[in-house]
Formats: sequence, C-alpha cells, structure tokens
Amino acid sequence: MKDYRLEKTEIIGRSHYEVFPEIPQRWRQDHQDCLAGKVEVLTSKEDSFVRADGRLEWLRWELRPWFDFEGEISGLLMFSEVITERKILEQQLLAEKELAQITLSSIGDGVITTDALGKVSYLNPVAERLTGWSLSEATGKAIGDVFRLIECFSRKPLVNPVNLVLKDNRVRQLPKDTLLVAQDGTEIALEDSVAPIQDTQGNLIGTVVVFRDVTKIRELTSKLSWQATHDTLTGLSNRLHFETQVKLAIEDSQVNKTQHVIAYLDLDRFKSVNDICGHLAGDELLKQITALLKQRIRTSDVFARLGGDEFGILFYKCNFKIAQNIAEQLRRLVRDFDFVWQDRVFKISVSIGLAAIAPTTNNLTEILSRADTACYAAKRKGRNSVYLSKATNY
Repeated sequence: MKDYRLEKTEIIGRSHYEVFPEIPQRWRQDHQDCLAGKVEVLTSKEDSFVRADGRLEWLRWELRPWFDFEGEISGLLMFSEVITERKILEQQLLAEKELAQITLSSIGDGVITTDALGKVSYLNPVAERLTGWSLSEATGKAIGDVFRLIECFSRKPLVNPVNLVLKDNRVRQLPKDTLLVAQDGTEIALEDSVAPIQDTQGNLIGTVVVFRDVTKIRELTSKLSWQATHDTLTGLSNRLHFETQVKLAIEDSQVNKTQHVIAYLDLDRFKSVNDICGHLAGDELLKQITALLKQRIRTSDVFARLGGDEFGILFYKCNFKIAQNIAEQLRRLVRDFDFVWQDRVFKISVSIGLAAIAPTTNNLTEILSRADTACYAAKRKGRNSVYLSKATNY
C-alpha cells in the first residue's frame, strides 16, 4: 500500500479506508463480512489493486477479526505481503508456456515428452494423430505403451530410445527402417530423435521425442530405387542392375574361389510377332515369356531384361553342370509354349549362351562378351539350342 508516512497520532481514530484510499471496493466487503462475524478468518487471499499513480500492485493478505475481553469483535487484523514481482514472473512464465504450447501444437512434427521415469507427460496434436492416443489417455503411461516401435523387416520390437536416453543422458536417433505401430495397428515409417530434458543444475528430469511420418517419402524412394534397377514392362532387373551383380559375382569368385554362371537368352522369331501383330502383342509376349521362365529360375539368381527380346540370368554360386541343366529346362519351356494373339497362334523358341565366372575371369567385359558370343553361336546352330562358351574352365 502507499506509504503516507503519517504519524501515529494522525492515524489513530481515522478510518483505514481514509488512510488507505486505494483499497478496492471488493476488499471492503470482505472487511465488512469479517467484522460482522460471517467469516472467522480470510486466509492467503491474493488480489490486485491499482495505485494512485496507475500502477498495478499485487498483495497476498490474511484478514481476521480482533476480539475484546467480552468476546465481541472490535476490529480487524490484516497481515499483507507485496507479491507483485512474483505475480509478474508467474505471468511471464505462463505466457511462455502458452507460447510453447501453441508452437508445439502448430509444428508439423510429432512431439512427446516424458518424465524421468519414462512416463508420458505431453503429446502434441500431431503425436496424437500418429500414435492414435489422446493426451488424456496417454498421460502417465509408459512410453513403450504409447510409442511402440518395430523393425521394418524382422518385425521385432525395438528398444525404445527414450529408455536409452534416460540411461545414458544423451541424444539418440531411431535406427533406419523403424516403424511406429499406432494404437489401431496402423504402421508408420518414422524418423526421429530423442533428447534429454535437464533442469538448471543439469539433472535429468525427462525426455522429449520429436518424430515425423516418412511413410510416403520412403515409398517414393523405394519406388524410384526400384525403377532405377528394373525393367518397367516385365518387372525384371534391368541391364544396369544385372551388370552390377555380375561384377560382384566376379569379385566373389576371385576372392572366395566360388563358381557362378551367366546366360544370355535371345527369343527366336520374336520380330515376326511384332511385325505381324504390332508392339502391343510383342509386349504381351515378353510378359508371358518372363512369367514362364520365372518358374524355373532360383530365387538366389538374377533374372534381367537386357533390352528388346534379350534376357540375362546370373546363376549365383552355381556350377556349370547345374546351370546347363536349368538352361535346357528353360529352352524346352519356351519351345512348348504357344503364344496366342487375336486367334493367331505363334510358336516361339529361345537361343541360350552360357559362360562361366571363374577365379580366372578378369572383368565384366570379358564375361559378357563370352556369353554374347555363345548366344550368337546358339543362333547359328539353328536356334532353339543351348551353347556353352569354350572358355568355361570346367
């Protein structure tokens, strides 16, 4: 209250409203209630008032009646404390908290905070949507119940990074190919980081998880990666991917003395189908031949379309005898196949050239040249045949 610096003789006998004219009207009612005995004690009340100079002031005060010897209320005792600075600080902290809440609600990433025991204390709206948990449902639950993580390929549960951060008090990143399993079972590809929350003394008091949904990005990346290494018509590997795998097989053979075989396949009489029925028929023939040959090719092998009606197969870790046997099966499959297009039936065959990858094989150009030469020799033999490269080393 305003310091009037009045002498004691000037105050005694005068109304305290006269001495302290800044007392708000609402406080005067409290005084009257206390004097009337309606309340025994008014404790720890906090309120504000405006000083004569226009400044806002806050007080915490306690009011109680003063009884005379006969037990009658004869006055009031008021104990007060100026708390303006504390109130200003509280308001500033509240404003900062509200700003932080608005910011967290507005950003595009999911945010989850936990306490030092790994119990959820906050989710922003994005985190609610991605996890399927509301803030009220998740608060107080273990982070592993709300933020369930599995590895994309093995489907095994992952150690929650929050628990790791609480253990070693440092920032952690999620492993690649992590999936979040939402409350309804939906799986979402994630990128995230988990950081410790520390107090002013550096003590660990919780964690903050920031994560984003990268499902569409990973799907697009996977699609682009697939397109870069596959033929769009047949779904087989393309020439680039095939040659890359052959290079790796050559290195493996040189280092580990392993055996591999590559085959070049060229369809016989494919051009006649294209010339008579058009490219749509030719494309359909390629797709049907691809599906037919896949039945006899091992999952460990690389089957590729090299261009037009030419195909390549890398028989990985396969000796020449087995590769020759598989090639003969493929030749017979194509020979016995009837391609039907608009009531016309076409007989197709295939010429196959085989070349072995041995520890003495020098490079990609050498092995591809031998396979191509063998395929050409099969063509010259009259087509519908398998020809073995002379430099087989077997």
